[in-house]
Amino acid sequence: MCSAQVEELYVKSLLKLAKKHYISNKTAFGTFLPMWDALYQELSTLCNIHSDYSKKIIENIEQPLRQCMMNNSDYMQVQSMQESLNKICKEYDNLEFKVQKHKKAGTKGELKAVDYVKQQEKKHHEWSNRATMYLKSYQTVDEYRWTVIKSIVQGFEMLQQTALEKSLELTKTTLAITNSLSTENEIMNFCSNTSHESGQNHGPLIDSSMSDASFKHTSLPFKKKRLFSSLGSIRRKSKSSQPDITERSIQQRFGHSSSLVDIHSMRSAQSYDNRRQSRGIESAMPRLRKAASFAAATLHRQQPQMIKSTTPPAVTDSEGYSIPPPDRSRPWTIEKSECSVGAEDTSSDNGSSNPNSRIRVDIKNETVAEEGNIDDALNRMATILKEKNKSPTNKRSRGRREVRSSTQLYSVVEQPAGPLLQASEEANNEQPTIDVNIIETVNVLSRSNQIEQSSLMGEVYIRYTGPSQSLLPVCFQLHLPPFTTLKLTEHVSRVSDDIFQLTSLHLRDETVIVRYETNLESLPLFVKAMWKCEVDKSRLLIKYQKQPNRLQNVAFMTSITGDVQHASSIPSGELNLAHQRIKWDIGTLENEEISIIKAQFDTKEQGTPQPIVVRFDGNDLLSSMQVNRGNDSNVLWVNIRDIKKQVKSGKYIIVQ
Repeated sequence: MCSAQVEELYVKSLLKLAKKHYISNKTAFGTFLPMWDALYQELSTLCNIHSDYSKKIIENIEQPLRQCMMNNSDYMQVQSMQESLNKICKEYDNLEFKVQKHKKAGTKGELKAVDYVKQQEKKHHEWSNRATMYLKSYQTVDEYRWTVIKSIVQGFEMLQQTALEKSLELTKTTLAITNSLSTENEIMNFCSNTSHESGQNHGPLIDSSMSDASFKHTSLPFKKKRLFSSLGSIRRKSKSSQPDITERSIQQRFGHSSSLVDIHSMRSAQSYDNRRQSRGIESAMPRLRKAASFAAATLHRQQPQMIKSTTPPAVTDSEGYSIPPPDRSRPWTIEKSECSVGAEDTSSDNGSSNPNSRIRVDIKNETVAEEGNIDDALNRMATILKEKNKSPTNKRSRGRREVRSSTQLYSVVEQPAGPLLQASEEANNEQPTIDVNIIETVNVLSRSNQIEQSSLMGEVYIRYTGPSQSLLPVCFQLHLPPFTTLKLTEHVSRVSDDIFQLTSLHLRDETVIVRYETNLESLPLFVKAMWKCEVDKSRLLIKYQKQPNRLQNVAFMTSITGDVQHASSIPSGELNLAHQRIKWDIGTLENEEISIIKAQFDTKEQGTPQPIVVRFDGNDLLSSMQVNRGNDSNVLWVNIRDIKKQVKSGKYIIVQ
């Protein structure tokens, strides 16, 4: 019924809505999570309610309503009595016609006219007796029909009431959860949690009473070290003023000790800059500098003694970069007066290069105005490049810029070989593969239960995946039925009787390669139609029986002549009075039993027999067409990944 279809569409819309608004991370809702869960649970339960409601409408309303008259014995008796009464009426009309004819003939036809009048009286008496029984049975059928309709309507209303009560219970539960929410309480909870977190994060930045042992036993985690090294590394010389450099260097030294500064404290200190200014920056700076100098001294005490070896001091060029010593096997010295920026750069370089290849960068505070050393620097750069070309593996990289440039140079040389080699290997290993789809169309013309014409036409479609070029011919094998007419397309060529070659290796979409026509060995569906057309009505009887192949979407169609006014059939069909046509949708045929369709049409004038058109399809072939691989080693056989088979009706016409 229409109500069940509407409910099914509503359930599908609800399922799409639930899928669209599904959220996996529910922690973002906070205190609104119970309300969201209640709404989502309400949506899911509502889908189940309406789905069950639609199913019960079909089972308890639609099916009983369709089958109530078919299973009633009184209704079947009325149908049989109606046929006999119609026959009596027709015979009575014929006798009346004969009586009038013989009365016009004069004295010669009076005896026959009297005889026909007696027969008319007998038919009238017989009709009167049967008509009484017919009217009683018809009244019983009418009473039964109204009783069934009443009970079905009551059942429908009960189902609707039950579904609405369940929906109302859902709304009560969700409404109770929603009423428990208070905007003022949510604001108070949010403010209290925020103030509590702020109180925990806004602790003192520096504790001047910390002991020396606390600095020794406190170590910064590896990730925090990398964070501070990335924030505190200085690659170019600074052009700012002296006070700014001093303050920045103090902050960078201070960032080396996790016991002095916490990450959250640093962020809170930056966000509350105005509050710190109101309390006085001057009072915090001495403590900051004291703690930073103490941290630097602690770090210098923990350095190994081998660094204090008697090595020549580092020399810097005009741009502030350090020049390596003549003996590169000896480590570079690290003076005690160096700021923590050098230690940061050294620790960050250890993660990407060798432990021995440490780099030292000295940042000068004053701008160097010397330009006479430019030629010397260029000469040194040319010398380094020559050494790099001779032995790039044994050379120690100079500065961070040279490390990155040398790494990129090697990567450029090595990159082209990898993808090209991998692509060539994949091309060699890729096998030609096809997906096959065979579609057959059966055409039949049957007249007076004899087959006048029949044919079976088929098409072979493939979808190709694999290399676009091949040194060997790419072939496949076709097993053709006997007496088959074959027509090839431009994509294939015939090598032998059953071997075919793909001439085009670019069939990425499904393309027809072979068309064939063969004899039809047996009909997939036997159909026999019988018409009986009278002056005011036409009757049709269709008998059909399928073969072992499973058929789907079976339907019968025919046109009706004689100006149809009313129609009745078993099983029920779809009547189109505008086009004077009727259609029966049978569906799937599973068993091989003989089935019958009966129909009667009330017409204003006598009709004529019309042909019956049959429609069906199936998932099997009616011929022995097969696509396989061969065993010849001189060709490249395709890999058949999937084969689909389908048969459908073309012009399947039954004429009486």
